Amino acid sequence: LYGILSLSWASTSFLDVTGRNDWSSTLSKETRSYFYPSLAGSIVLSEIITLPEVWNFWKIRGSWTTSKQDAAVYDNNNVYSVSTNVWDGLGTASYPSSVIGGNVRPKKSMVYEVGTAVNFFNNRLYADFAYFRKLESDFIISGGISSATGFSSVQVNFKEERLRNGYELTIGGSPIKNKDFQWDILTNWGHDKYSYFKIDPDYSTKKPWVKKGESWDWFDIYDWDRDPDGNIIHNGGIPVKQNFKTKVGNLTPDLVWGITNTFRYKNKHLPPESFRQLQMLYVCISFYSLRRASIGLRLAAFTDGRSPKIRPISMENTTEPIIAGTLMAVGAPDT
Repeated sequence: LYGILSLSWASTSFLDVTGRNDWSSTLSKETRSYFYPSLAGSIVLSEIITLPEVWNFWKIRGSWTTSKQDAAVYDNNNVYSVSTNVWDGLGTASYPSSVIGGNVRPKKSMVYEVGTAVNFFNNRLYADFAYFRKLESDFIISGGISSATGFSSVQVNFKEERLRNGYELTIGGSPIKNKDFQWDILTNWGHDKYSYFKIDPDYSTKKPWVKKGESWDWFDIYDWDRDPDGNIIHNGGIPVKQNFKTKVGNLTPDLVWGITNTFRYKNKHLPPESFRQLQMLYVCISFYSLRRASIGLRLAAFTDGRSPKIRPISMENTTEPIIAGTLMAVGAPDT
């Protein structure tokens, strides 16, 4: 069930209000009906106040919304798992090992954004700035449970809350524009911060860096044992691996930056230049030709705008080399 209300006044002020109610068969009867609204508004200030002659347009805007997501298909079905030809051709049926179908609430996301847009010099120069904040909660997970219950997990709502906030800035313009030739340039910057807003005392990962206010887009590895001076400890010429993991950085870039140039000569357009991403994550991993080692990282950097891929691989009993190095070496590693 969905409804929308749109209002405007004097072509200067705009307001949109929406409401939606869903019913999900993957939730219990008590929680399967859930409602989420949204609100968005904007004011064109350049139509209300007098601006300098070179300033053609100015708008401010804001929006707020709540969205919800139900459990996956069949997540609330307690069904037997059937195996064939187990004992002398006979089949078996096993009761599920997870307790499911409780009063689980849908996952919730609450987002708001504020921004402004301005145009100058007969729209030859323009800029747009936005700040956003997204809080996610009520994750649906399979949490651990005492084996005395006869089950291995239970479907619950995760009490951990994760926050993502940041800004986006876009600046563009037309340095050259005439009858036969036009040059348009567009550049944008974006910064996201991922942090824990609330920690679940029962189910949050038990890592020393998992705490309120710290980043949740971390990745960790089994590092080498080191002496007080930071030198790797060897045993029989082989580096000694730690028996615990260490945080070495974050998976998301501190800054995303892109620039696009478009050229037009009469009715012909030249293709825009490639988008590039700055990954403010410095990774430098020494690798050895070893048959007995720990977990390494295979890094693949792309120049076509895709995010670098970071894939853990096992190096035990293999001499496969690990291609490691620096991704846009800006910033410093976590130590």
